[in-house]
Amino acid sequence: MGKHARKLTEKELHDLAVLREEGFFLDVEPKLLDVSGGAIVVLCGDGDQALDQMKYIERVCRPRPHLHAINGGPLLMNRKCPDPAGREKGNMLFEEIRESRELKEIDTVVLIAHVPCGKADAWGLDVITIVDWIVGVKDEIKDEINHGLRVRCKLHVDWTGAEEDKRTYFLSGKKWREFRRMQLVRPQ
Repeated sequence: MGKHARKLTEKELHDLAVLREEGFFLDVEPKLLDVSGGAIVVLCGDGDQALDQMKYIERVCRPRPHLHAINGGPLLMNRKCPDPAGREKGNMLFEEIRESRELKEIDTVVLIAHVPCGKADAWGLDVITIVDWIVGVKDEIKDEINHGLRVRCKLHVDWTGAEEDKRTYFLSGKKWREFRRMQLVRPQ
């Protein structure tokens, strides 16, 4: 674990466990994600999580991962981002997705947020809000870029700080939106 990495709080562990038990986070099966034409991957550049995320990308996003890694990753793309400089970077990521799609003719975008996340901590975001934001970004990409893009949301969880306890999960945007509509979790 790096100098600035932190372990998940008891509340975060509880929230993540409940969401996992309720089926919001599913194990990623490479065969379920058709990336035969490549994948535009937007992720955080966090050095404490990058190696595990790269292993995931190598395993799941073959044969053509097209990477965009920046601190905060897809969270920067959410219109609620409280940091003006972050919003500018988020706008840049939207443009990068458009350009990558044109240059590489890739129709799948994979958004990978992670917890714990230093940017999310700095903005006061909890696990529920991180999930809200990444699903919101998926919707924004479909609204702004669309043209047949498939957008997949993933959440990378560092459960204990040990390499063997890091996992990347698929997050169903449809299931999450239905859950939020039922107001089972406080809106952010």
